[in-house]
Amino acid sequence: MTRSSTSRRHGRRWAAAVKPGYAEIMKVTLLLASAALIAWSPSFPARVVAPVERFTANALNVDGDEGPVATLVQIDIDRWSTDEEHAKLTGPLVTNHQSEASGVLRKLARAGAIRALDLAGDPLYYARKTMTRDGHAHIMLIGSRPLRAFERVPKVNMSAYPFSVVELDVDTIGHGTGTLTLAATLDGGPEKPIRVVADRIIRPVRLTQVKHVD
Repeated sequence: MTRSSTSRRHGRRWAAAVKPGYAEIMKVTLLLASAALIAWSPSFPARVVAPVERFTANALNVDGDEGPVATLVQIDIDRWSTDEEHAKLTGPLVTNHQSEASGVLRKLARAGAIRALDLAGDPLYYARKTMTRDGHAHIMLIGSRPLRAFERVPKVNMSAYPFSVVELDVDTIGHGTGTLTLAATLDGGPEKPIRVVADRIIRPVRLTQVKHVD
């Protein structure tokens, strides 16, 4: 037997020995490559969940300056809070335990976001809508202080005023007005709606030209 025929025989034996493992490696490699291409391809964009409601508004005098300085605001509502979440949040409010209620709020799933259009958004954890007989709606949205897009430097005690609240009053086509209270205490109960406790020192920011965005 010649040296060349012996080499060919050894080569075939080596190929037969490594072929099964090699095939598995190639299969995994091709699968990973395909997954990477799908993830990169523009025809397979990342899934983005649209909000259930979106509003825009002009926030007047966010920084408390004199004059009608307006900041364009976008408010997204991803979901509405459940009755169970409402009961959890209002439980501590019945006894005026604001800090405890704030801790409950931060543990709730995100319900939406508010942002000045030139800045990153701040999360909202509570969202409720109350309808009137004439088809108008009152929407209350609650976040945890500070909303960094609007309150860059806290001006009042965080523990005493742990909430930031957006309230919108809109008509049947989604137009209306509202307020943004950057530092608030709350009142409410499991069977009662939540409301902002009136304060002589802290004035809410006015929201004008509120519009529903389709």
